[in-house]
Amino acid sequence: MNGLITKAIGGLYTVEASDGVYECKARGIFRKKGISPCCGDKVEFTAENNGYGLIENILPRSSEIIRPPLANLDVLVFVSSVCEPKPNLFLLDQFIAVAEYKGIVPAVVFTKIDKQDSSALAGIYRKAGIEVFEVNNITSEGSAGLKAFLEGKMSAFTGNTGVGKSSLMNCIFPDLKLATNEISDKLGRGKHTTRHVQLYKLENGISLKMADILPIPPVFHHLILIGMILFIKKNLPIASANSSLLKINAAFPIAAIPKRRAVLLSKQ
Repeated sequence: MNGLITKAIGGLYTVEASDGVYECKARGIFRKKGISPCCGDKVEFTAENNGYGLIENILPRSSEIIRPPLANLDVLVFVSSVCEPKPNLFLLDQFIAVAEYKGIVPAVVFTKIDKQDSSALAGIYRKAGIEVFEVNNITSEGSAGLKAFLEGKMSAFTGNTGVGKSSLMNCIFPDLKLATNEISDKLGRGKHTTRHVQLYKLENGISLKMADILPIPPVFHHLILIGMILFIKKNLPIASANSSLLKINAAFPIAAIPKRRAVLLSKQ
């Protein structure tokens, strides 16, 4: 049988098939090959009694992220609040670079726009060719555009704790009723409410995954894109350019490569 992994916890995989939902384990051969099924995987499995099953094969992935383990994403949504906590733009640039490197469409959502204006930040990333949405999670202002953008796509939400990922998803899809929490007054940051990766099948064929923040491994190619975005932030002259390396079609600045970066490039 064929199915889709919608949840993965401790070696137990929830697989949704055409005739129901199964709790599956993976064959030992995957461990020997260093392969692990993950949320979003399309798999072939053998159904057993009482709704249990055994995953026999993982079908080819269109995209993959290691931490947290996600497969076959169309869109990676990076949620950043404009305040409380204040945005970490360098980390946001890293996220965008990883998405482009992995062949996943990046999108940025700025939340808490009721507390502080987000137009300047949004303009920076729109200028770089990134899909940007500004959403008020309390009034739902701006959520309709994001919902339409996600329609028919498999998407993941990620970002720092406290930026409003769960609140944003509840705003777009109230039936989810995901747990939310307030900002810690003592630490000035959010409290963890999302502790696992899970896929939610919603109306209009939309599938969403909730993911905690992604630790970013140092990959040099990512830094090239980061540098481009940072140049744009400094309002340098820009020109349209296509990058076959990162499969990007956006507006990038004309700027010389610093000597240190040029040396590093020659070593690749």
